[in-house]
Amino acid sequence: MADRGNVKVVCRVRPQNQVVEDGAYNFTFDRVFGPSSTQLECFEYVAKPVVGDIMEGYNATIFAYGQTSSGKTHTMEGPSITDKEQRGIIPRTVCELFEGVSNADSSIEFTVKVSYVEIYMERIRDLLDQFHTKTNLSVREDPRQGIYVSGVTEEYTTCEEELLQVMSNGAKNRATAATGMNEGSSRSHSVFMVTVTQRHLETGSTKTGKLFLVDLAGSEMVRKTHASGQQLEEAKTINKSLSALGLVINALTDEKAQHVPYRDSKLTRVLQDSLGGNSKTVLVINTSPSSYNASETLSTCRFGSRAKSITNKPKINEERSVEELSALLQKAENAIDMQQSYILALEGQLRSATGQGGPVAVGGDDGMHNEILALQSKVASLTAELAEEREESTRREREVKNLTAMMVDKEQLLTQAGELMTEAERHCEVHREKVEELEGEKSKLMDEMLEVKEELRQVTFPATREPPPHTHEFAPVPSRQAPVLLSETCERNPSSRARSCGCMLRSSSRTTSGFTRTSMRATKWAHRAPARPR
Repeated sequence: MADRGNVKVVCRVRPQNQVVEDGAYNFTFDRVFGPSSTQLECFEYVAKPVVGDIMEGYNATIFAYGQTSSGKTHTMEGPSITDKEQRGIIPRTVCELFEGVSNADSSIEFTVKVSYVEIYMERIRDLLDQFHTKTNLSVREDPRQGIYVSGVTEEYTTCEEELLQVMSNGAKNRATAATGMNEGSSRSHSVFMVTVTQRHLETGSTKTGKLFLVDLAGSEMVRKTHASGQQLEEAKTINKSLSALGLVINALTDEKAQHVPYRDSKLTRVLQDSLGGNSKTVLVINTSPSSYNASETLSTCRFGSRAKSITNKPKINEERSVEELSALLQKAENAIDMQQSYILALEGQLRSATGQGGPVAVGGDDGMHNEILALQSKVASLTAELAEEREESTRREREVKNLTAMMVDKEQLLTQAGELMTEAERHCEVHREKVEELEGEKSKLMDEMLEVKEELRQVTFPATREPPPHTHEFAPVPSRQAPVLLSETCERNPSSRARSCGCMLRSSSRTTSGFTRTSMRATKWAHRAPARPR
């Protein structure tokens, strides 16, 4: 069911650091937090009701606006997200969100996913991208999802600690720099998005709530911040995007405006649903009480005053199950049947009243005429209601058909996935058998190889060497005389001396190691030119 409501605007004043001059300006906000206000007080009023809206399925946005060094990051994040006392709206909202999830009905299943981006120099950068490649993402619009950042990294979390760790990792990648007014000035607009999806396990219906937590970069005056170089270019881009945001708010609050320039800036495009769309929005304007910043404080208050006039159209993001839609359709059909019966009865009364010649029991002619007019008016209203019910019944029937078709498609996909899984398991089993068979063959081959190695070792290096069958022996002779061959083989077959020369030399080198080089020459000469027998 649609619910219309204005943007809630609260003002938070940081502690003064210079003398304050009196002013005569009056503004009306939902609440003003003074310099002595605590982080808990701000959270209790600003963010705690928003968490309840998220659990009901609404979209919500909380963003801080103000000049640089006015305390926006202190309000949204705090000095440290782990400090229980000083942490800001974002970590406290996360804690409250998971507490609501833990206290919900056990028949509801929750999923929480987060994404973190910054708008730096009119480029959307993904702060959760580990490879730092998503530096220029685009903003898309979908009839079901609404406005979303395409290609952004989404991290699923299950507890408060995991979500805060993801936030801390993203904050390390954010662009900051020191200026003349702030040691850690934000040089970009950061948007921390939390999506809570709840599914009822019994009915199958789902609700989705999106929470946008925005920390805007502060508007800057160069003569105060002394920005130069890259910081000067950053300041120009920041002021330009904030000016585009102001133009969007002016167009939304001007009844004569025919166009809202959401596309003039990446910031206004991302916040399109938050400003005049499907969202419950809370704006925190941060101001300084110092007279040194009087002009910026006045501009900030005027910005908040204009934003308070914006009317949003939030609705519950719910998708009913097929059973619920069928029950609603049956209820509508029953109402239609009852109205048709009532219309037929009224038409019968009209015909009987007009067919009588005299007065009726309700009075004279004037009374009967008035009754007829009343009946006709009631018949017309019932006919209109019947047409509306028929239209609603047709729409629900069409939606049921679409959901049924989607269910059939998903069942087919699941069936195909099951078949593919079975086929994959079969292939895995076949491959497993082949691997086992190959392992067995490998083991056999290894055993055979070891046996062959052992045989080669025994053949190459035998344990006991036997002398060759044709070993020759030489009788020791003086070094100048040729040795006398004692081998009977050479004496019986002189023609084999030349063939056995190599063997004789090898044998000689093995058995006559004491011979001189002259003896070896004599042995060769004896085979080449044997002495004439005596």
